[in-house]
Amino acid sequence: MVVANVHLDSNPERSDIRIEQLEQVKAEMELEMARCDDICGIVCGDFNFLPESEEEKTVPSNWKDCWTVNGMSKESEFDSTSSSSGWIETWLEQADVGYTSHYGRIDRVFFVTKKADQQALQVKKTTLLGVGVTVKTRNTFVPLSDHDDVYVEFSSQP
Repeated sequence: MVVANVHLDSNPERSDIRIEQLEQVKAEMELEMARCDDICGIVCGDFNFLPESEEEKTVPSNWKDCWTVNGMSKESEFDSTSSSSGWIETWLEQADVGYTSHYGRIDRVFFVTKKADQQALQVKKTTLLGVGVTVKTRNTFVPLSDHDDVYVEFSSQP
C-alpha cells in the first residue's frame, strides 16, 4: 500500500497552486502504485480546499473520499462541527489568520485504487478525533490543534 500525507498551499486566493500540487501528488501516487504493483493507497492531510471547490473538480475518480465512500452523507453527525453549508468542519476558524474562506472540511482521507471501480479495502468507519479537546497553557485553555483529526477504519476485501 502506498500512503501520502499532504499539506497543500493555504492561501485561499491561490487555487492554481493547490491544483498544481494536487497534480504532482496524483502523478507520484500513480508512479509509486505502478512501481510497487500496489492495488490501493491512501492520500490524506490538509488539502486546504473544500469539497465544493474548483480544486475538488481535479480529484481523480479513483480517489474516494472516506467521509462519503460508505454512504455517509455530506452532513455532519456532530452538530458542533457542522458548517452552514452542511459539510463537516475540520478546521477551526482563526480570526488573526484571515483565511476564513477555508473554514470547513479541508482535512481529508482519500482511498485510492488503480481503477475507479476497484475495492481492495472497505471503509468501515469515518469520524473525527480531538473535537473540543484543549490543553492548559499558563492560565488558559487552548485547542489541542487548529484542526480536528480524521479517523478512518478500513477492512480488507477478500
